[in-house]
Amino acid sequence: MDNELTEVLTKAPLFVGMEADKIEEFVKSCKIVEREKGYIFSQDELNRSLFIPIKGTVKSYQINPISSKAYIIFLFSAGQIFDIITFIDERQHEILFETIEDTKLLEVPHDVMNRWIAENSKINKNIIYLLSEMLQNLEQNASDLALYDTVTRLARLIFRNLPAKQPQQLLDSSKIKLKLLSLSNESIAQMIGSVREVVSRNIKTLKSEQVIEADDKKCRLINLKSLLKFIEK
Repeated sequence: MDNELTEVLTKAPLFVGMEADKIEEFVKSCKIVEREKGYIFSQDELNRSLFIPIKGTVKSYQINPISSKAYIIFLFSAGQIFDIITFIDERQHEILFETIEDTKLLEVPHDVMNRWIAENSKINKNIIYLLSEMLQNLEQNASDLALYDTVTRLARLIFRNLPAKQPQQLLDSSKIKLKLLSLSNESIAQMIGSVREVVSRNIKTLKSEQVIEADDKKCRLINLKSLLKFIEK
């Protein structure tokens, strides 16, 4: 495996607790594919393979065919696997998967995954954990949509997408890069059930309250305590 692939997969949730040589053996049964920004995965692809982004990001979303309004359900970045649901129930779903930037992925055929699940209890356990995590995210999204205004939903989304660090480490950080806010306002709106214009106003509010700062399309969290105040409203 090359260095980039090794770094991503050794940290990937699917391979937690697995030895490096086992991960390398797994990869030999798969292949690397590249997809340009805006590529929508076909149902045939999803029916035969799972995908793990190595570099880049894929969104899963649903779209109203009449209004064309879209809602982004998940973002899959480096090391995160999709589509587990189709893999498990072998049925067609209305969810679309689309690259939001040029993306390199590990394609994992379903028969390969089935064999590894049968032979490796750790992968089986990790998939159950991933499903649990997805359900928790869906619960949070449903609660946010029902209970909070848009600026609070945005603040909660930012918080959930902060780097995986201990709380005190986050509090001690003077500035934290927010990859989430490098997305378009339209995409962010589709993640919190709003519209582009409202999200633009919400971001301006967070800037004026000295919660975030932005320049040259890069956005940083500069005051975690202030962000928490928006979440706790």
